[in-house]
Amino acid sequence: MFEAYFHLGWDHIVSWVAVDHLVFILTLTLQKNWSHWRSLALLATAFTLGHSITLALATLQWVAFDSSIIEFLIPTTIALSCFLHGIQRIPKGLLYGLTAVFGLVHGLGFSNFLRQTLGAEESLIWPLFSFNIGLEAGQLVVLTFLVVAKSLIAQKWNEKKTDTYINGMCLGMALLLMLQTKFW
Repeated sequence: MFEAYFHLGWDHIVSWVAVDHLVFILTLTLQKNWSHWRSLALLATAFTLGHSITLALATLQWVAFDSSIIEFLIPTTIALSCFLHGIQRIPKGLLYGLTAVFGLVHGLGFSNFLRQTLGAEESLIWPLFSFNIGLEAGQLVVLTFLVVAKSLIAQKWNEKKTDTYINGMCLGMALLLMLQTKFW
């Protein structure tokens, strides 16, 4: 059972279907490079913790939200992350806290699917744990790939230019995702 839910969590991140998560993770790399790996890993973990909390609460049906609102809020978190990571001197504690809050929103977006998948399980604890371990592992692999790719690109240009282009691309993707939601 661990392996099945681990792969479900992994596939939730390491997939082109998860473009919102991939773009969000890319925003975490803004103004960061390989020397900031620990900080990046902690940001990814803060996101996973938030994601895990709402996944658990929504899967247990303790919280419920209109999916069209959540579909709009997910790209909104990406846009906000672009702005936050564009700020040079944001306190780390605030950044970790907001990243966890953004994870709360993203967790709600996947909860309906996961609730249906977990419906036949007697206990939700082990499947949720396995899923979140897969999610975190996937995030760290994607984050590593993105930091390496960003470092290679920054060697051609300077790091500030690279971050500016990445930020613009992520913000553009967030706006497109917002416009595609049923919120309107």
